[in-house]
Order: sequence, then C-alpha cells, then structure tokens
Amino acid sequence: MMAILDGRFTTAEKLAGEALGLGRQTHGAEVEGVYGMQMFTIRREQNRLSEVAPVMKNLIDENPDETTWLPGFALVAADLGYRDAAQRRLSELASANFAMPLDGKRSASLSFVAEVAVSLGDTEAARTIYNLMLAYKDMTITAGVATVCFGAASRYLGMLSASLGDFGKAAEHFEHAMDMNAASESRPWLAHSQAEYANLLMKKGSKKAIERAMSLSEQASVTAAELGMVRLQKRLETTVH
Repeated sequence: MMAILDGRFTTAEKLAGEALGLGRQTHGAEVEGVYGMQMFTIRREQNRLSEVAPVMKNLIDENPDETTWLPGFALVAADLGYRDAAQRRLSELASANFAMPLDGKRSASLSFVAEVAVSLGDTEAARTIYNLMLAYKDMTITAGVATVCFGAASRYLGMLSASLGDFGKAAEHFEHAMDMNAASESRPWLAHSQAEYANLLMKKGSKKAIERAMSLSEQASVTAAELGMVRLQKRLETTVH
C-alpha cells in the first residue's frame, strides 16, 4: 500500500506478490481480493487494465449475486471504452441508489462509480454519488486497512462537481485535494488532482486560468513520466502540448 502511495509501482507489484504468497499460508482465499485490488490499481496506472479485466469478470461470473466487484468492473469497462457495459453496471448500482455496505471497501467503491459517472456524463448518477461521498470530504479514499489508498476524497468530489457544472465548488474541492495529497506525499494522486484541476481551468477559459492549467498539467506530466503513470501521460498529452 505504501509503495503504491509513493508511486513505486514496480516495487509495489513485487511486494504484493510476496504478500500474496504469505497470505495464502495463513488466510487462504481471503487474500486474493487484496492482491486483486492492488494489482488493479497498479495496472490501471500503467495503462494495462486489459490484463486484469478477465480476472474481474471471472469474479463476477462466479459470484453473480455479489455486488462487491461491480464498481470495479464498471470502471474497467469505462476505461477500456466499453461504454454500454459500463453504463449497464452503473445503472444496476444506481437502481439501488448505490446502497453499499458500510465496510472498508465503501469509499473505494464510491470513488470507482464516481469516475464511471463522470466518464459517461451520467449527471443523475453523479449527483447521487456526490451526496454519498460528502461524508468523506476531509478523508482519504481507502480500500481495507492496508490494501490501497487512493488519496484525497475531495478529488472525486471535484470531478463530480465539475461534471455537474458547479465549477466554483469543483475548484474548492481540487484545491483541497492538492493540499491534502501534497501533505501526505501521495505523488500519484497529487498528479491526478493537478490534471483534473487543469482540465477544469481550461474550461473556464480566462488567460489566468489557462496559464495555471498549463502549469498544473506540466507538473502532473513530470510526475507521471517519472513514476511510469502511462494512463495519465496519455491523457495529459493533449493538455500540455
């Protein structure tokens, strides 16, 4: 978890593999979910999500009544461009008002569906998810006690606000996210926050906003290149250049 938080993804993968081996000796199949979540996070940043998509599909197929993996599967589908599949999963969760267990996976699951709603432009879902995520506004998004930390929850609140057209509120959330991620030295999530805020500022269109957007994009681009965050690099190409 700490290696992922630092952006040391190669080291994180090695440690996750070691933890899986140890965990299988003591906890059996329970550790598979932890390993899957960590590898999902690593591969997503490396732009290699297609490698874990079949695993997630098998988890859902083997447990059709289990909704734990639906948010993650919806995010994989959205990232890989399968918008119809992503929308079906999102709509399935929305039909239950995104009612998720109050457990250690809740905030992470909400962050996944937040990204899906933003990606698909589903404002109705975005509004519901925003209200649910407000409880985490001063916290980080985590999965389990020591599985993955996705940085400040305010980044997701900013994305949702921006998708709903509330640029003022979105800016406040992004400023908070950058401060919080910088303070906790969460370099990958700071870079993502900078990129999201830059995207918002470009939409505002004023000279001052565009200048700051370019600065934030450049900072995020440098971090992405250094840490091997290929997905973010590809996204930033159009902004920086």
